[in-house]
Amino acid sequence: MNYMRMKADRTHAVIADLEAKGYLVAVNGVHDEIWFDIIHQVGPLSAAERQSIEDRLLAAYSEDLKEWADHLLGSWREAHPGIVRIWDGVPVRNFNEEDKYKK
Repeated sequence: MNYMRMKADRTHAVIADLEAKGYLVAVNGVHDEIWFDIIHQVGPLSAAERQSIEDRLLAAYSEDLKEWADHLLGSWREAHPGIVRIWDGVPVRNFNEEDKYKK
């Protein structure tokens, strides 16, 4: 089931670019949470530099997530047709009274 793994090509490209510029980048996550730790080894970063790095990483990661979600949606629909069932017009039962719908 390799389709369950996100490729994250855009995110990897941004991280590779940051590492080439001397940053240390760690990607951590637990379940559905992820965070990026960026360590700049040559002095403090300005607020604009920090914002630029954050914007680039989040934009790349967001695009990767969208691509992955589209892939999962297509995979699930193909592999599990009928997985979503929508019932419309089903009578609502009052379980405090006798079940009138039981045969």
